Amino acid sequence: MNSKIRLESKYLLSKNALRLFLISLLSMSLRWGNLALNLTGLYFLLNSDFLKNLLSDYNNALVYTCVVILYSIIFFSTAMTASAIKLGEQFVYFTRAQRAKGQIRLLFKFLHPKKSLKALKLYFTVNFMKIFWLIYFLSPVGVCAGCTAYLYNISYLSPDVYFVLAFGTALLLSISTVVWRVAVLRYSAAPYYICLKPELQVKEAIKKSIRFTDGLLTEGVLLEYSFSGWILSCILIIPLFYVVPYIKLTKSVFVTKSVFSHSKIPQNKYSVNLLNLLKSSEHIN
Repeated sequence: MNSKIRLESKYLLSKNALRLFLISLLSMSLRWGNLALNLTGLYFLLNSDFLKNLLSDYNNALVYTCVVILYSIIFFSTAMTASAIKLGEQFVYFTRAQRAKGQIRLLFKFLHPKKSLKALKLYFTVNFMKIFWLIYFLSPVGVCAGCTAYLYNISYLSPDVYFVLAFGTALLLSISTVVWRVAVLRYSAAPYYICLKPELQVKEAIKKSIRFTDGLLTEGVLLEYSFSGWILSCILIIPLFYVVPYIKLTKSVFVTKSVFSHSKIPQNKYSVNLLNLLKSSEHIN
């Protein structure tokens, strides 16, 4: 399956790599640029004469409360905008994965208060679950590392023993990381369902993602690890123009294939009775 997905992604990327890269670059610039602009504004405000004059003329607690409320609203709006643009970028790649062009205007499709709020809720929920599962799977690694450090400090053991303990901890870390990627890959189709049906609730989209990606998680993780060589090639700047859209498009193709491979097949009213003499529910045991 992964070989077909990579081949199809390369075919879909042909003559579209630069355009998709520019869309991703624009998406990243708008999201992080907006955040950087707000942080810069906050920095200059905190060091400005205007704020000093306000603090000298009014109650300090009141002034700082107003500043906190103002920038809480600003950063919340920034998070909504960034989530909407990120979902729009994924929509572009999902559209291209289904052999449509994936126009740049789709990048701004979710820049609406209600849609932006839903996009923020989606990414907040998914990222929260990713962090939760990361802590869950790395907890045994932390225990092993802590025990190794404790034994190293309180007792003398041969270097071979420490080597075995360190190797075992590193092996457990590798396994835990892979299992974590398998767990969080279940949420990869949730943005697709929101793009497909904007009226769908985030909770329902996540449930559908978990249900329809089940059974293909191992292939998805292997597909992610197959990008290692491509990522290493990005030490040079030039491969970025191809690698970034290739990886994102390949993941989008994987999601669409996962969803459509689990599409319900219309079932016959009769099971193995070709003459339709008995309904399937009336078969003889």
